[in-house]
Amino acid sequence: MKAKDILDKKGRKIFFINENDTIRVAVNALAELKIGLLIIKNDNNETSGVLSERDIVNKCMYLNKNADTELVKTIMTPRENIKIANDTDSIHELMTLMNDSKIRHLPIVKNDTLEGVISIGDVLKRMLELKEFEIKNLSGYISGQY
Repeated sequence: MKAKDILDKKGRKIFFINENDTIRVAVNALAELKIGLLIIKNDNNETSGVLSERDIVNKCMYLNKNADTELVKTIMTPRENIKIANDTDSIHELMTLMNDSKIRHLPIVKNDTLEGVISIGDVLKRMLELKEFEIKNLSGYISGQY
């Protein structure tokens, strides 16, 4: 299974906010949308970074910054530091990158175009589905159903 297969199942909806929005706007968006990562755009509508729940906790709340006045661009992960995966990367490559990088969300690109975002939960769900399918087939084979 590839990243594109996961996106096909979960959807390719991407949520954006502007880098000049306040952290409060970001927190509200994350809570309302029930997601863990926002893609951040600049005033030219170019991707300038990402903002995760962890960024907010570690770079805002822990440092006691004011979420009502502090701008997203001051705590986001800038574009050059974002870990990304290709839509053709395998589920195991995705898991390895997330695990090694200690991140829970991966933007997925195809030919340098953002296709969607995959969470570690998405990867685990698909891995579990694959294992259940294998178990079902092996059980059927052993019992003589196949």
